[in-house]
Amino acid sequence: MRRGARLSIGLAVGASSCPFLPLYVARDMTRSFMAGGGGDRISYDWSLQTLGEFFEKMRYMDAEQHPRLMLAGNVGLALVYAAVIAMSIYWLLGTLAARRSG
Repeated sequence: MRRGARLSIGLAVGASSCPFLPLYVARDMTRSFMAGGGGDRISYDWSLQTLGEFFEKMRYMDAEQHPRLMLAGNVGLALVYAAVIAMSIYWLLGTLAARRSG
Protein backbone atom coordinates (compact mmCIF):
# COMPACT_ATOMS: atom_id res chain seq x y z
CA MET A 1 0.00 0.00 0.00
CA ARG A 2 1.33 3.44 -0.87
CA ARG A 3 2.38 5.95 1.78
CA GLY A 4 -0.21 8.52 0.79
CA ALA A 5 -3.04 6.02 1.05
CA ARG A 6 -1.87 4.80 4.46
CA LEU A 7 -1.58 8.35 5.77
CA SER A 8 -4.99 9.31 4.35
CA ILE A 9 -6.65 6.33 6.00
CA GLY A 10 -4.92 7.09 9.29
CA LEU A 11 -5.91 10.76 9.23
CA ALA A 12 -9.51 9.92 8.38
CA VAL A 13 -9.82 7.42 11.21
CA GLY A 14 -7.99 9.66 13.68
CA ALA A 15 -9.99 12.78 12.89
CA SER A 16 -13.30 10.95 13.01
CA SER A 17 -12.65 9.09 16.25
CA CYS A 18 -10.85 11.63 18.45
CA PRO A 19 -13.95 13.72 19.39
CA PHE A 20 -15.50 10.65 21.02
CA LEU A 21 -12.57 10.00 23.35
CA PRO A 22 -13.36 11.07 26.94
CA LEU A 23 -9.97 12.71 27.39
CA TYR A 24 -10.73 16.42 27.15
CA VAL A 25 -10.24 18.63 30.19
CA ALA A 26 -12.96 20.90 31.56
CA ARG A 27 -13.25 23.03 34.65
CA ASP A 28 -16.73 22.57 36.12
CA MET A 29 -18.33 24.91 38.63
CA THR A 30 -20.20 23.45 41.58
CA ARG A 31 -22.46 25.64 43.70
CA SER A 32 -23.44 24.31 47.12
CA PHE A 33 -26.04 26.00 49.32
CA MET A 34 -25.32 25.93 53.06
CA ALA A 35 -28.04 25.03 55.53
CA GLY A 36 -29.17 27.57 58.09
CA GLY A 37 -28.79 30.64 55.91
CA GLY A 38 -25.01 30.33 55.76
CA GLY A 39 -24.93 31.38 52.12
CA ASP A 40 -23.43 29.28 49.39
CA ARG A 41 -20.06 27.97 48.32
CA ILE A 42 -18.71 27.87 44.77
CA SER A 43 -15.92 25.49 43.87
CA TYR A 44 -14.24 24.62 40.60
CA ASP A 45 -13.29 21.01 39.84
CA TRP A 46 -11.49 19.42 36.90
CA SER A 47 -13.20 16.69 34.90
CA LEU A 48 -12.58 14.58 31.80
CA GLN A 49 -15.28 14.46 29.14
CA THR A 50 -15.79 14.07 25.42
CA LEU A 51 -15.38 16.99 23.06
CA GLY A 52 -19.14 17.11 22.41
CA GLU A 53 -19.88 17.41 26.15
CA PHE A 54 -17.30 20.20 26.39
CA PHE A 55 -18.96 22.17 23.58
CA GLU A 56 -22.39 21.71 25.17
CA LYS A 57 -21.17 23.12 28.50
CA MET A 58 -18.99 25.85 26.99
CA ARG A 59 -21.79 28.38 26.56
CA TYR A 60 -22.48 28.22 30.31
CA MET A 61 -18.88 28.88 31.34
CA ASP A 62 -18.07 31.93 33.41
CA ALA A 63 -15.06 34.16 32.83
CA GLU A 64 -13.34 32.53 35.83
CA GLN A 65 -13.33 29.23 33.95
CA HIS A 66 -11.33 30.73 31.02
CA PRO A 67 -13.44 29.36 28.13
CA ARG A 68 -11.11 30.56 25.36
CA LEU A 69 -8.08 28.97 26.96
CA MET A 70 -9.97 25.74 27.57
CA LEU A 71 -11.18 25.71 23.95
CA ALA A 72 -7.67 26.26 22.60
CA GLY A 73 -6.27 23.53 24.85
CA ASN A 74 -8.96 21.02 23.90
CA VAL A 75 -8.63 21.70 20.17
CA GLY A 76 -4.87 21.24 20.56
CA LEU A 77 -5.49 17.96 22.39
CA ALA A 78 -7.83 16.84 19.59
CA LEU A 79 -5.12 17.51 17.01
CA VAL A 80 -2.55 15.59 19.06
CA TYR A 81 -4.92 12.64 19.55
CA ALA A 82 -5.75 12.58 15.83
CA ALA A 83 -2.05 12.66 14.93
CA VAL A 84 -1.22 9.83 17.34
CA ILE A 85 -4.06 7.69 16.00
CA ALA A 86 -3.08 8.48 12.40
CA MET A 87 0.57 7.61 12.94
CA SER A 88 -0.38 4.38 14.75
CA ILE A 89 -2.57 3.29 11.84
CA TYR A 90 0.11 4.38 9.35
CA TRP A 91 2.66 2.21 11.17
CA LEU A 92 0.26 -0.72 11.50
CA LEU A 93 -0.69 -0.70 7.81
CA GLY A 94 3.00 -0.40 6.84
CA THR A 95 3.90 -3.37 9.02
CA LEU A 96 1.08 -5.46 7.57
CA ALA A 97 2.09 -4.54 4.01
CA ALA A 98 5.73 -5.47 4.70
CA ARG A 99 4.69 -8.87 6.07
CA ARG A 100 2.60 -9.63 3.01
CA SER A 101 5.30 -8.68 0.53
CA GLY A 102 8.20 -10.37 2.23
